Amino acid sequence: MTTEKNNLLKNEWEIASTRKMISYSFGFILSLYLLIAYNTLIFYFYEVEVGLEVGLVSLALILFNVWVMISSPFLGYLTDKPHRWSKKVGFRAPWVIIAAIPTLLFYWGEIQAIRRK
Repeated sequence: MTTEKNNLLKNEWEIASTRKMISYSFGFILSLYLLIAYNTLIFYFYEVEVGLEVGLVSLALILFNVWVMISSPFLGYLTDKPHRWSKKVGFRAPWVIIAAIPTLLFYWGEIQAIRRK
């Protein structure tokens, strides 16, 4: 029984090629970069431009992250339901693409606004 289980685990790891793992890592790096850049710009904006104290900005970011912690499982539940388009590309792929377009546009607009100042 244990050899069958070990063989099954070995086969599962063989399915994920190095190329596939690198492509997943690049997606994570991009999202992590955008998240860090967003948090840096937001903190700078509220502290320097608006003039809020560091404690208030930190509290706002903490409350935002708590909200995301609560709402993410709910949105995950909603996006796990099968739809017509999700049979071809996967459950969350359409939602990621739909969300990525405005995210990149707003990010680009925010960078342009900072550069103008």
